[in-house]
Amino acid sequence: MDKPANRYTSRKIEVDGITLYDSDATFRKNFLKKHLKNSVDTVRFSYMMGKLAVKPVIGPMIRKSLELHYRYIHTNSVVVPIEVAKDIIRNTTDIAVSPCVCRTVRHNCDNAINTCFGLNFYGSLKKKAGERGVSIEECLAVADKAHEDGLIAVIESCVQPYQDNLCFCCPCCCMPLTLKTEYKVPFVNYNGPYLPVFEEKECDHCQACVKACPVDAMSFDPEGIRHIDLDKCLGCGLCESACPKHIGKMEYTESRAIKVSEPSRLRVLLSILYVKAIFTPGVWFYKTFTGSKMYLMKSDPREKDIISTKQEGYIHGGEKYAERNRA
Repeated sequence: MDKPANRYTSRKIEVDGITLYDSDATFRKNFLKKHLKNSVDTVRFSYMMGKLAVKPVIGPMIRKSLELHYRYIHTNSVVVPIEVAKDIIRNTTDIAVSPCVCRTVRHNCDNAINTCFGLNFYGSLKKKAGERGVSIEECLAVADKAHEDGLIAVIESCVQPYQDNLCFCCPCCCMPLTLKTEYKVPFVNYNGPYLPVFEEKECDHCQACVKACPVDAMSFDPEGIRHIDLDKCLGCGLCESACPKHIGKMEYTESRAIKVSEPSRLRVLLSILYVKAIFTPGVWFYKTFTGSKMYLMKSDPREKDIISTKQEGYIHGGEKYAERNRA
């Protein structure tokens, strides 16, 4: 563990080229507490803003405000391969689980819902708020099951650059990915820093990797040459895992890594002003006129879930995934 970079940082860890920051600064603590109370409505507000971003006249202005919001203030999402996600889990001190907010709001698929994990300080804060704490073993088991089901491992933050959440996302429900693909918000910090590399001489063109890609970033031309759309590629590693001959690997690519740094006092002040003057009032007005749907966070486990948000241990055969990690 590195020494704190400044007074805002309580923890800093390097995991496979990715810097994980964690802070218990008062501003972040207060922001996270409000986010816990309004997470569903905040995501609903973000989807509403995304829909406005594709409208004529006001669209460009909304799209630019969303880009700046997610570039400098809120969700700094970084997609990682499953083994990197598991390394992050193993380096975590506190973990709490809650239903995936995006999936509760959009409900576009039947994937597991208890796949959203607060890490370190955020994990301890969520536990104090009444959410269930889970062990590293339980979190690893969910990670394995989610990866098998084709979900994407994403590290997220609510106050940049502090990575405080690990969620296993689907392209049909994930809010940042939806804003990027459906509503054309120019995210600069979603695609992860890993790229798939295959031993092409060993490839028999079975198309398993192509079918596994959640964003259609991979294809073969008629001559059998592999093509990867680098703008689309998330770096999730699902294609590499799907290969039955195991001829692929995920390589860290420095040019794809988004550089983050500790905020200066000025940036913290500007963030506080923005949140109090624009973001929080916007969410408040939205839920005042549309009604709050925070009750969705009480969702029951789905068929694909292997843990519950209640103190029930494993459900639906989750023991086999835990046994895999014990082996």
